[in-house]
Formats: sequence, C-alpha cells, structure tokens
Amino acid sequence: IGRFFVIHDAQATRDSTRLKTYEFLHATFGEYLIARLVTRELADLVDTATRSATRSRPAPPDDAFLHALLSFAPLTLRGTVVSFLSDRLRMLASAERNVLCGVLLDLFHHSLMPRHETSYENYQPYQISLPSRPAHYSANLVLLAVLAAGEVTGKQLFPQSIQPVQDWRRLASLWRSQLPENGWDNFVETFELHRGWDDDHRLPADWLSNVIRRIKDVGGRADIEGPELVRIARENLPELMFADPW
Repeated sequence: IGRFFVIHDAQATRDSTRLKTYEFLHATFGEYLIARLVTRELADLVDTATRSATRSRPAPPDDAFLHALLSFAPLTLRGTVVSFLSDRLRMLASAERNVLCGVLLDLFHHSLMPRHETSYENYQPYQISLPSRPAHYSANLVLLAVLAAGEVTGKQLFPQSIQPVQDWRRLASLWRSQLPENGWDNFVETFELHRGWDDDHRLPADWLSNVIRRIKDVGGRADIEGPELVRIARENLPELMFADPW
C-alpha cells in the first residue's frame, strides 16, 4: 500500500543524519498520516497525565513535540485532516476523551505565554512570524478539545475571566489576523456554537452562531447555506465577525 501511494521520495544527509521527504499520489493519504501522528501524540499525553495524577507531585504535560507539530499551520487547512482526527478520537473511551480534553485545555490556557527552548526549537518547516505560532497552536488546541469532548464551554476556555466574551473576541481577532484565509474560513465553519450564561455573565459560546444569523439577515433569507453564506460573510467582514452580537 505504501509503495502505491508514494510516488517520489528524496533523501539528504545532514550532520550524519539521513533525512527523507515523501510525495504522495493522493493527498488524502498524507492527511491521514497527519491525523495519525497527532492522535498518537495525544494518546501519549493522556497516558502521561493519567500516571502523573497518582503522584504526590504531578508533573505538567510535556507538549514540546505537539507544539512543534501544531504551531505552523491550522489543522483546518485540510478538512479531511479534521475528519480523520474526529474519527480517531471517537475511538477513545469516554474517560480517555475527558482526560484528553482536560490536558488540551490546560495547554490552551498557557498557549499564548512565552515558551522555554526545547529539543524541537530547530524544527522550522518554513519561515513564520512570531505571533503566528501561538495563534496556530491555540486554535488547534481548541479544535482538538472540541473534537475530544464534543463541546467546550466559555468557562472552560477562560476560567479566570469575568468577561469571557471580550477574551473570546480578542482571541478570535488574533486567529483571524494570523491564520491563512482558507484555514480561518474552515475554522469558522467547523464550530456550532450556542448561547450560555454563568452567574449573570454572558459566555462566548454562541458568538459564532449569532454571526451566522446576522449573515442570513444581511442576505435577506433564512435558507442561505454553504458557499453563498461564506460569500456574504466575506463581503461584510470585519463588521459581522467582530461586532458584539449581543
């Protein structure tokens, strides 16, 4: 099967290390390998977190490799990758998905903070601006947390905030400014959000669904879907995407 899908491979030697790259006959095979690599690393993090929880001094998860994988591009650049991830994560037991969601949210809470150097610092698949890496990483962590748990609340995303809507809007602004256009459009379309309230504080859970409702209002029809919905949204950004929909 591998020989059927691989149509070209290149090799090079650097510092006595043999490096190889592959070109696939069908992009879907490469996308599956991305999903498999990510979910394997997530499974390792779950295993580490489960064992660490029984210790008197639990250690924080080591996300150096995951950060290297997920901080250069949004997973939503390829919709098939998201589908493969969803399928593979659904294969986990409910308890494992809950642990995974907790790990991902913990990583998300620190994803915009400065990082210490790791053994993967030299991994640079291409040049990328300094703000882009935390933007990509935080967006991918939120996506994976939702895929793992089925839903994530505003309180889970911003547990220390008394104005989570403002935090959500600032984060969305960062994502929109740093994610490539296709990755951002697919990211927006991936989520279905619903209104939530907590102790009289409004939560960001239905920010996007309200935006979609407003797009349909602009278009003058309630049955607008798919490409037409995206077209109207693009023509009316940033007003639709960043105005307070409450």
